[in-house]
Amino acid sequence: SRLGNGYVTDCKHEPHRSQQTESVKCVVAGDKAVGKTELLKNTNEKITVGSKSIKLVLRETVGQNQNDRSRPVAYGGTNVFILCFSISNRRSFDNIKVMWYPEVSQHSPEVPFLLVGTKKDIRGDRNILQKLKQQNLTPVTKQQGEALAKEIKAVKYLECSTVKGGEGVNEVFEEAVRAYLNSKPKEQVDKSSESSCALQ
Repeated sequence: SRLGNGYVTDCKHEPHRSQQTESVKCVVAGDKAVGKTELLKNTNEKITVGSKSIKLVLRETVGQNQNDRSRPVAYGGTNVFILCFSISNRRSFDNIKVMWYPEVSQHSPEVPFLLVGTKKDIRGDRNILQKLKQQNLTPVTKQQGEALAKEIKAVKYLECSTVKGGEGVNEVFEEAVRAYLNSKPKEQVDKSSESSCALQ
């Protein structure tokens, strides 16, 4: 934990002390029908990451017109982005590099982001695989996702399912919060740690 750095050792013996909840604005961006809405539905808005209690303020992008000037207005105050594509839809994968990464990096260059492949369960769905094969298409591989994440300098690449209970969804949002916390200046983290222990 970034807070276990010696600054708040006198507070560790107070397990019943109420801890202040920090709000983290997370925007999920990506093409239509990649599973953004399902991703949000499958997570809890209140989570605990390390020793911090977090309240997620969740938003998703609407529309995918590359010249939509109104969409970036919603990016103000964002703490972390999740750029999503569907593993079954290669066009949505290509659009991360062509559209979503450039847009987010232009309007929020200092904000960390994850790259997430949704619908990973389709790799085991024979019907979908057959339909893709008929169109001379294949699912995006994990290696391709990792390579793109490295190319666009995403904090991390993750995959999840937006059905069947949302396998991997919790990890996505926990890692998103970690990306935000790790991006905060050390002085800011120390001050928030000290202030949380000031009132006893």
